[in-house]
Amino acid sequence: MSRSRFLSLSLAVFCLIFALIAALIVLPARWLMLALPDNAMASIADASGTVWQGSAQLALGPRGARYLLPEPIRWQWNKGALEVSHTWLRGPVRIEPGLSGVKVSGQHLQAPAGILTAFGAPLNTIAPGGQISLNWQAFVVGHLPDSGTLATGRWTQASSALSHVRPLGDYRLQVSAKNGVAQLAFSTEAGLLTAKGQGQWEKGRLQFSGTAQASDTASDAQRAALTGILTALGPVSDGTAKFGTPPRR
Repeated sequence: MSRSRFLSLSLAVFCLIFALIAALIVLPARWLMLALPDNAMASIADASGTVWQGSAQLALGPRGARYLLPEPIRWQWNKGALEVSHTWLRGPVRIEPGLSGVKVSGQHLQAPAGILTAFGAPLNTIAPGGQISLNWQAFVVGHLPDSGTLATGRWTQASSALSHVRPLGDYRLQVSAKNGVAQLAFSTEAGLLTAKGQGQWEKGRLQFSGTAQASDTASDAQRAALTGILTALGPVSDGTAKFGTPPRR
């Protein structure tokens, strides 16, 4: 190969690489809409900007019954990490790739409880109201510590379209790690509807079971008004409803 031909080929390769890099820098954010499968629990309804800095309307839940977030999420690359922001977040969430994996920073989220309908039955039947909050610790995607608290969620001033008792109460969900398995504990902090439950998340599968009933301080009228929500949660026996995920086969 002649020197002039070699230089021409080298220049062509360099231009191609440069063009690819330039294309990635301005890659349309709308391309993200093609990256999520149809059966994903989240979808992008609309997007603008680039994959490096932009915004998008996010919808949560299964296809055909998704909950559209009222405000767009925004993102930008900053000092080697992707920062994701939303009005429900106290601050940006940093997603940083590294040798040990993808690290996600801890953060606090507060949102209307209506978003829980995106997680399907029985929550979409209950039509929850009130506020939810979630605090989570920094973690590496795909890696679970041997022990420690992972996240704490709260549902305060809880209500349901199935009952005129308002509020139903305040509830707490604690997620912790034990021997490399995520453990869930649900409890009642206060309220006329008492609920508790426990479970675990292991190998991508959730196992959870719990009970709910009217509190000892509920009047006869309030107990009657709680019948609808108890029935929606699961089978009722002696005033106590049992709920949870289907048993593993």
